[in-house]
Amino acid sequence: MTLTGLTVTNLSIANNESVVQQSIIGFFQSKRTLLFNRFDGDDGVLFDSNKNSSNPHYVSILFEFKHDTNLLDNQNLAKKLMQSLVYLYRMDNSSDLKTPRVVAIVDKDEFVYFHTNQLVEYLSYDAQWPKKATDAYKTLPEIYNNICDDLLNKKLIPVFVSVLQCKEGVPTLPSPMATRSFTSNFATGELVPIPTLPLESIRARSVTPDPPFVENFM
Repeated sequence: MTLTGLTVTNLSIANNESVVQQSIIGFFQSKRTLLFNRFDGDDGVLFDSNKNSSNPHYVSILFEFKHDTNLLDNQNLAKKLMQSLVYLYRMDNSSDLKTPRVVAIVDKDEFVYFHTNQLVEYLSYDAQWPKKATDAYKTLPEIYNNICDDLLNKKLIPVFVSVLQCKEGVPTLPSPMATRSFTSNFATGELVPIPTLPLESIRARSVTPDPPFVENFM
């Protein structure tokens, strides 16, 4: 993923979460015809206007935006992911919405993402997901602690992208999290997730990954 110089500049001077959101979504929409909507209190889903979600290049990303937070810290990242899982759970249980393929947690400096197939295990818990998403790590400590452990033990491997490394003309270098990923292609900026089965509940899927495929965000 290569950000324009303008996008990087806007992120570098962002003074709130709203500016981060506008900068990132504006960048994606400048590259392809993508729609952006908020559902049930989340920070928004970016999705392809193409209805054919079986297309391997179909884009569907659930975002969690922050202003400036340390996403390299596993406990902090786990808290933000728990918030995203609440929204993912709601969408996965909605008959009107397709489950996003990717969950992305973004601030002014960092872009961290997971494929939804990596998160199946946490959504399979028999749990009462809270109405207030920011409280999820407190009300569901078992899931939160398991995510922390899985991040520490590299069972759950996020893809970490530094915003500055994505600037046009700047070589994309492996980041601390990227070196822990399951293919070296993450260091080139390519997304190599485990493919999902669109239109099917991710909680009903097998956690056994299918063969990976290469998909560029843009």
